[in-house]
Amino acid sequence: MVSIAQPDAVGLAISLARRGGSVNVFAGLPRDTRLSVDAFRIHYEEVALVGTFGFGTPDFAAAAEALATRAMDLDGYVTRTVSLDGLEAAFADSAAYRGIKTVAVFA
Repeated sequence: MVSIAQPDAVGLAISLARRGGSVNVFAGLPRDTRLSVDAFRIHYEEVALVGTFGFGTPDFAAAAEALATRAMDLDGYVTRTVSLDGLEAAFADSAAYRGIKTVAVFA
């Protein structure tokens, strides 16, 4: 399963899959992303490339309702809150995989 939005990871996963295996792309790749794959592995070694998306409109509506009503304790998911002045540092931290989620507040 490829669960990061890196097109090269899909090609790597195909190269690592066993003969007759499958690679599931679960990451949110941007629209119009093109993948470079080894056609030999797909055709002759029967490696399957499939994609899945696990949510639908009712799921998003339920999540929005849960957030709005604070039905769940999500404090542990928010690493920090920043103002507009802290956005540059927040993006740098995100790029360095520091923290889970940063919330920007524009009030």
